[in-house]
Amino acid sequence: MKPVDSYSAINTRLDRPTPNEAAVKSLADSEPPKATIPSAISTTASKLAAEKPPFDAQKVSDIKQQISAGSYQVDTDNLAAKMIDAGVLGVESKK
Repeated sequence: MKPVDSYSAINTRLDRPTPNEAAVKSLADSEPPKATIPSAISTTASKLAAEKPPFDAQKVSDIKQQISAGSYQVDTDNLAAKMIDAGVLGVESKK
């Protein structure tokens, strides 16, 4: 096998013509397409943003202290159950 003299030969596509300057300029001057978000997603996101969960400053403080002391234990069974209930894992709860 003959060694490659230039990688540009590999990257050049010979199966189609090079775009002309007018086409390249037209693409460069045009605005990129704008993403559209379906209204159902937008509405759901707005509702979720408006519904803030309650904040328990004392509970947060207690957990921070437990983490600092190295005594915080995660209840993995409870965490897994909440993840399943929320549909995070792509499966539904059998309740």
